[in-house]
Amino acid sequence: MDVLPEVLGGTLRAMTFPKLMHWDAMLEDGKGELLFGRPIRWILYTYGGRVVPFTIARTPLAQTSQVQEINSGAATYGHRFLTTSGRAGRSIKVRSFDEYRARAPRKLRRSRA
Repeated sequence: MDVLPEVLGGTLRAMTFPKLMHWDAMLEDGKGELLFGRPIRWILYTYGGRVVPFTIARTPLAQTSQVQEINSGAATYGHRFLTTSGRAGRSIKVRSFDEYRARAPRKLRRSRA
């Protein structure tokens, strides 16, 4: 489990998008700012029923107080465009991918599994 935070950090940095966004975020890998397609709002990251500790921190020079530190957890919220309120909706807490598949409404799942 000790290598999993490094795996996620490498995966996030390796993802490509047509445009990358500066959003005053950084990982604890010493590689500087994390550029990404959109700001990350939450991270559902579990293994073996336990939350894998992972943090996306604010850069020391963050321009706005709206930038929040993001810590991994065992909850997700679904896509805000697929809810009637336009907000992320109520949280769905899970311990495994099978539990996620069972509890998350099909229209909110981004995975094809």
